[in-house]
Amino acid sequence: DDSTLRKRKIAEISNGKNNVPDDKLVETLREATEAITSPNMFLESIILLRNYMTKLTSSLEEEDEEGEYDDDDDDIAEAIRKRISKIIQFIVQLINEAESKVTVTPVLAIEMVTCLLELGLSSQSLKLMKRLTDENPECKKDPNCWLKIVEISELNGSNPKSSSKILRRALEYIPLHD
Repeated sequence: DDSTLRKRKIAEISNGKNNVPDDKLVETLREATEAITSPNMFLESIILLRNYMTKLTSSLEEEDEEGEYDDDDDDIAEAIRKRISKIIQFIVQLINEAESKVTVTPVLAIEMVTCLLELGLSSQSLKLMKRLTDENPECKKDPNCWLKIVEISELNGSNPKSSSKILRRALEYIPLHD
């Protein structure tokens, strides 16, 4: 039966013993980012964790959509939420480490702020992107970083005048001849 198979799959994903793969993933990525301290290693680690978190979130949504609840379902859902929380904490930690340990490239900067946005941390995302475009020469010259600031600002409810002001400021740093 399809429902039983899905419950078994979800149970495997959320089983307390199966936190071991989460711990191994986090530990492996921690070791990798310490051994190879590069923007690309942080970028790939954050992308991997975002994809992994999406998988966990979709299993939680499947659990919620089934509609038939019992105590086991509540336990499964709670276990998945705890796992997601642990992954979110590690993503935020990686983002902080990336900013302090490597020269953040524009691609990494955009990935970091996009991830923070997806986690519902829009004000932190905006602060980070503004800081990077102020302090990081690569981000300062990258039009995509400036456009990301505008995007986040508009998501936070800023008005079009604010967006045009940001873009005018960007023109001071972005060469038009490229």
